[in-house]
Amino acid sequence: MDTVTREEIAERRRLASMRLQQYEERREAWAAMHGGLKESHGHCCLRRLQGLKCLKYHQKGCEDCDRAEANRTIWDHPTIWIKGGKPYMIVLHPYYVRDDELNQLQQLCGSRGLVCNVRPKEESFYLPGGTWMIEISRKVTAEISEEDRLKSLTLITSI
Repeated sequence: MDTVTREEIAERRRLASMRLQQYEERREAWAAMHGGLKESHGHCCLRRLQGLKCLKYHQKGCEDCDRAEANRTIWDHPTIWIKGGKPYMIVLHPYYVRDDELNQLQQLCGSRGLVCNVRPKEESFYLPGGTWMIEISRKVTAEISEEDRLKSLTLITSI
């Protein structure tokens, strides 16, 4: 039987608290890098980025949401981010990315006028080094210069 001492429990709680704080700091730095995005607890549907309503609860359902549910491995840990009161970006944090799923997602995004950027695992604010980070946004959104992205990345990875 494995017994855990009070000291071990306290140390595990301290480490968990520290990891949570680091996650929050990385997430806030990433949001600031994109001009002050705010996380929404709303539904992550590609239609929302197009200024349309999600049809998930409509009689016919939502084709985009059905595709997302079918490709659950890539649509892992999804969040939707708001800027100026409107959906601005969807971020996914899959543990692994299959080429065929990524190609399908990029084609779907392209057909909807959206951009799909895959960031290295080190840039993930969810679990750096453990999950990929996929950013989906409208094409009209201004791209962050590589110089600014690297400056922000230095801040995010140093946390």
